[in-house]
Amino acid sequence: MSPFVDVHSHVTPTGFPAAPNEAAKARWPCMHCHSSTEATVMIGETPFRKLDARSWDVATRIEDMDRDDVAMQVLSPMPELLSYWLEPHDARLVCDATNHLIASMVDAAPKRFRGLGAVPLQDPTAAARDLSRLKTEFGLTGVEIGSNINGKMLGSAEFEPFWAAAEAESMAVFVHALHPLAAKALPKPDLANGAKPSLALAAYAGKYMDPWYGSMTIRDLGQGKLSIRFDRTPGMEGALEPVAGDKFRTHWTQKSIENAYVNFTVKDGSITGVTMAAISPLADFSSDYQDLHFTRAGVN
Repeated sequence: MSPFVDVHSHVTPTGFPAAPNEAAKARWPCMHCHSSTEATVMIGETPFRKLDARSWDVATRIEDMDRDDVAMQVLSPMPELLSYWLEPHDARLVCDATNHLIASMVDAAPKRFRGLGAVPLQDPTAAARDLSRLKTEFGLTGVEIGSNINGKMLGSAEFEPFWAAAEAESMAVFVHALHPLAAKALPKPDLANGAKPSLALAAYAGKYMDPWYGSMTIRDLGQGKLSIRFDRTPGMEGALEPVAGDKFRTHWTQKSIENAYVNFTVKDGSITGVTMAAISPLADFSSDYQDLHFTRAGVN
């Protein structure tokens, strides 16, 4: 057996408890299962990630591990399931659904898996208490946490109870990029150093469709301003600013959402497609911008 150990391997349950209240629904995870081997994670009403059985099925995962000469995997939650944006008692429901899955996978193949759980770190004192549960109730050896907690840095004094508990329980702590803050410190692009858009700003307005996500709308607000909205994602709307040529950038109203470059492909005076890319090189790959390929559906 190969000595390789994969320490960065996420899992997702095939089901979650129902949202406990109306306030939680907009960002509550659920799984739409297309078959026994394929599913889509939804955050509220918005598709977030397509998954297959490797995300929850022990036999399928071990088959892949054997093919790739991986002796052991350290299982951890998909980062968006850390749920720091929910109320702590609501977030614990999501965390525990994932903790139960990880515990069951470790129990099914203890020689192939170790597990890192999740705790509601938006309440550091409660999270500190839950570290003990991860160890005694779920049999896990550590915890995954985000690189910031709703914009608060991990070194802030308020998180001291959590760090003290992690040390006392001898729990491993895996810090995963989550809605990184680095992009906020990037300098504003200098439009004067770049080429002007090849079309009048109003020409970029319209509705665009991606076959997986659905529709995105760009509006001409007049006075040289454009707006952008992802129609199925609450809060994912804001200003669209020219950067250079046919490249623009977003300024989302909801600051926790990773900003992105929006690249228009223009041919013979017509827009043929739109792709996107996160602005920050440290951006969490789970933003999925790189997987979007929009085509024009209509003009506003």
